[in-house]
Amino acid sequence: MNTSAEYMAAINAIYAVKSTEEIGELIRQAHAHLQRRARTSFRYGQAVQFTARNGAVIKGTVEGINPKTIKVRTAQGMWRVGPSLLQAA
Repeated sequence: MNTSAEYMAAINAIYAVKSTEEIGELIRQAHAHLQRRARTSFRYGQAVQFTARNGAVIKGTVEGINPKTIKVRTAQGMWRVGPSLLQAA
């Protein structure tokens, strides 16, 4: 299933639910799915980059893959970064 079809399925599911709790659960599930998909696209030792809060682009290598973050070793030290914020360098 492609991404647009997944989004349409999620939107259709939202219209079918009866409570805000169910909508919140659908949003959490969609977010978890996107995080898993992003996390599996990186490998140990891969060169990556991300933009820090101050706007600086930081480059490093993947040192570890955790359930919610990816450990990136950089010249400035070790960072824990959400997979959706990383890009292959």
